[in-house]
Amino acid sequence: MSKVALLDFVRTVWPSVIHQSRPAFLGMQSIDIHVPELGLAIEYQGLQH
Repeated sequence: MSKVALLDFVRTVWPSVIHQSRPAFLGMQSIDIHVPELGLAIEYQGLQH
């Protein structure tokens, strides 16, 4: 499953999902898929990992 497909799936359940969220505590890093109201962060393992 690609990151885009995963993001689309998560959006069907939680429409408020944020793609590439950058919370202040992470500095310059980002979260691939973030559902803040649930405290849920999903990091997709791509080529950079």
